[in-house]
Order: sequence, then C-alpha cells, then structure tokens
Amino acid sequence: MASPRGALLILAGAVIVDPDVEPIRPGGIVVADGRIVAVGRTDVLAGQWPEVDRIDLGRLTMLPGLIDAHVHLCYGGSEDDEGARQQGTDEEQVAEAMMGHARELTEAGVTTARDLGSPGQLGVRVRDALAHGLGVGPRLLVANAPLTTVGGHAWQHGGTCGDVRALRQRVRERHDEGADLVKVMVTGGGTTPGSDPARLQFGLAEVRAVVEEADALGMPVVAHAHGTEGIAVSLGAGVSTIEHCTWMGEGKAIGAAWDPGLVVELARRGTPVCPTASALWDGMPEARRRAKVDTVRRMHRAGVRLIAGTDAGVKRVRHADYARGLAALHECGLSAREVLSAATKAAAAALGVGHHVGTLEPTKTADVIAVDGNPLEDVSSLGNVKWVMCGGVVVRSAADGG
Repeated sequence: MASPRGALLILAGAVIVDPDVEPIRPGGIVVADGRIVAVGRTDVLAGQWPEVDRIDLGRLTMLPGLIDAHVHLCYGGSEDDEGARQQGTDEEQVAEAMMGHARELTEAGVTTARDLGSPGQLGVRVRDALAHGLGVGPRLLVANAPLTTVGGHAWQHGGTCGDVRALRQRVRERHDEGADLVKVMVTGGGTTPGSDPARLQFGLAEVRAVVEEADALGMPVVAHAHGTEGIAVSLGAGVSTIEHCTWMGEGKAIGAAWDPGLVVELARRGTPVCPTASALWDGMPEARRRAKVDTVRRMHRAGVRLIAGTDAGVKRVRHADYARGLAALHECGLSAREVLSAATKAAAAALGVGHHVGTLEPTKTADVIAVDGNPLEDVSSLGNVKWVMCGGVVVRSAADGG
C-alpha cells in the first residue's frame, strides 16, 4: 500500500490496543501526521509497510498514553508551595513552574490531563503553549480558577462567587477565557485554612445554576465534593464528574457518612468519580489510609465508575508520581485490567475525549507509551515507562534511560 509521507512503524513485544482486549504479540502500530494509521501483528505490518521508517521497542509493551483526570500544575507537590502560599507569587514564575510540572507528567507516561484549578487564566495559557509546541507536556483540559465562596476553598485562585448571579457570571467568564470546563467547589477542602471539606459551600439550587449555564455553553462541570451532602448535591445537579467523593462526615472522618442509597444512585447514573488516589496515601496515618482504601473499595464493589486522577501538585504528590496513584487504586480492589482502563479508556470517556485518545485505534491521536512489563497483570509496570509519544512526536525515548 502507498505510505503516507512521514509514516512511522513502531514495533514492540506486545501492543495493548484496548485494556478490555488481549494484547497483540508481537505487534506494532503505524503513525502518520500525528494519528494512528494501522495496528496489527509485527509480521503483517512489516509486510504492508516495508519502506517506512521504524522504531523497534524490543520486548517492551506498547499501550495508550495514560490520563490523569485531576492535576494542579501550579503546585509541585512539595511541602511549601501549595494553597495560600501561592498567593502573590509572580505570574511568570507560576507559568514557568506549570510548564515544568507538565513535562514531569509526560515523562511519567501521562499524555492527557485535566488541570482542575490554577490562578486566573494560567491554565489556558499553559494549555495553548503546550499545544503550540512551546514545551513538552500532556494534552490539557483546563478549568482556570475554580468557582468557590468568598473565603472558601481555593479562593486564592480568583473564582469567588457570592450568589447565583455571580456563579452564572463566572461560568460565562470561563467560557470567554477559553477554558474547557468549569470546576465548582461544592464542599470545602483540606488545604485552605478555615475550610471544612465535610461541609457544603453551595447548595443544590446554586450548583444546578452552574450546570445549566455551563450546559448552554457546551462546557462540562466538575464538582469537588468530600462530604456526603456535597456528593448528593453534585449528583442531583447533574455534574459531569465528582472529585474526591470521600463520604466525609463530621470531624472530617472519611467514609463516616456513607449513604447506601446514594451510592446505588451514583452507580445507576454512571457518573464518573475520581477518588484522587495518590502517593499521599502512602504517608497517611494507618487508620486514615485504611478509611480511604475501604471507601473506594466499597464504591468499586457497588459499581461506581472510577477513573484515575491524583490531585498532583498538592503536598507530597509530585506530578512524576502518577503510577503510585494507580497502585493505590489496585489496593482498593480494582484488578490490573480495571486500573489500566481507569487510566486510559474509561478516563477518556469520562473526560469526553474518547473519540481521540484512550485506545490505540486507527484515526485516533498517536498518544502512545511503552513500559517494561505487562500492565494487564502487574500494575507496578506502569511505573516503568520507557518511551512516550505525544501526538505522533516522540518526547521520551528508550535511550533516555529510566
């Protein structure tokens, strides 16, 4: 067959086209103009594409690029750069840091990410810079400043709202800024002094107003909700995804306000939940870590749709530590195959980009990684990323080491 100009044949010991399908062994893909042209066995592709340039990844396993559904590029995961500490930091310095954190994500195999809260319009600025090749990083979906109450969780980013009218105005502002989605802080959060993650910041009427306004503009709404009241409000308002979803009760006890009827409704509606499983869990007091694991395990058993996202950037969660969040999901009872789906196919569908990424199929964007091992059997292999391609461009080669 005639080869498209610049076509590239990439071969590997195994190719995971879709986490729900058995790998092709040995296999490969053909990439041209930033998209996947063909997928198949090595011998078949080599015969069909004899004259194109090749990359042979040897025994590595090739699979779709990973997705982090919840990051904060403005923070780096250290002890001293989160929350209110960012207030007053020079915008240029923050933008530069965000570009660096984006590179860290991609080197960890993340080729798509949702930035769910950054100061002002920096999310759009960094997204567009990366899209124009001015740095290395994942394809970004950005919220810019999240909607919150006056003095509420993440107020420092600039998205405070005093009433329904202000909420609707903020949604329109996000649209005019070029944001991809709207983030609303339905409950308080743990990183803002004086904020209680178990308590409501916005009620049902307010969050419904946000969803109505965003729907009219074609924008999804992502809800930050820890407390059970916040989960109920988020679900009732019809948000696109719910972040954290810790079923927190009084005293900030994780899982203490578990509501069996509400979790059944959450599963029935199929609203995706990003439990932000991350490296942070490893350093928690044992009782709190166990409560996190048990709560996510119960949601999984109830049939709630879970997607991978780490809250990267908050204290002790570096962007490079993405794979540790996948290990935490595995501990919560997800099989290795389910973890990989939560990080690729299922996450892509939840983020509304499943027609572009999430599987390795012809016409899809060539976001591809290669790891040492079989992630369908061993989740830890997702921490052994050796090769990364974003949009048909190799941004990390096996020769780079690591």
